[in-house]
Amino acid sequence: MRRNEASGIRASIQERRAVLGLANPVEKISELKKDTERYYRLILRYFVFLDRELERKAEMKLSGEKMKSRRDGRLP
Repeated sequence: MRRNEASGIRASIQERRAVLGLANPVEKISELKKDTERYYRLILRYFVFLDRELERKAEMKLSGEKMKSRRDGRLP
């Protein structure tokens, strides 16, 4: 009898949540896992982008310093 009561309570809670437009907790967890995986991919892409930008800026700075040292070396 207790199982039936618990089952009835769970069913009424799910029905109430559906009426109120609230997400099913099991579905919500599944969606969160999918979102987390998608966010990890986006974060990884962003880190790769930042790494390339930093590398590009470092190369530009290094080439600028080389040009400056060449100019300074040519001056009397």
